[in-house]
Amino acid sequence: GLAESGNLSRNYIGGNILRLGNDYYEVDVSNVKRSGYHIDKKLDQKTVEEFVNSHGFKSKTNYLFWSNQGTQYEYVFTGSKGNWKLDRVFPISTGDIIRYNSSASGTGIYPNNYKMGVDVIYQYDSYYPAGYIRKATIEKDGHINLGHSGYHASGGTRKPKTRGCTAFKTKDFKWFKNNLKKIKLSQIITI
Repeated sequence: GLAESGNLSRNYIGGNILRLGNDYYEVDVSNVKRSGYHIDKKLDQKTVEEFVNSHGFKSKTNYLFWSNQGTQYEYVFTGSKGNWKLDRVFPISTGDIIRYNSSASGTGIYPNNYKMGVDVIYQYDSYYPAGYIRKATIEKDGHINLGHSGYHASGGTRKPKTRGCTAFKTKDFKWFKNNLKKIKLSQIITI
């Protein structure tokens, strides 16, 4: 298949084959651009639910977020470990998954590192007038470390264009601001 043909020079999610449960799928790279792998369509509900449930992702809340750099969509789940159900999908803009573009240095592959921030910040230069939500890491001692790179408006074009944050259309970002009390410290998967 594609992975053995020598036509692909970069890996995607641990290889050019995506594993979902016990099944393996070739990544559709028919429209690979220099800026990175990009799949033109949303993944279907069954596929995304199988992915998050087969990997055993858990969250401190009943929300789980997946910033998918390959499709440039944010998949939002409700439920709990092993029983996540797709709740909503937003178009996003993230960093370049394979970091060719120096202006979009990439959000990387971090399946367990980040949590949703606990507040909306409105004074972060002039780039994010609608505010932004910081990504949080929780240290072993329980301390919450809030970073600057997070979720904000001024994006949602489905093109890699950021240096590590996840950008939404302003109307979609409002959902995060309005629901922050119940989604704060939820797990964020960035792949």
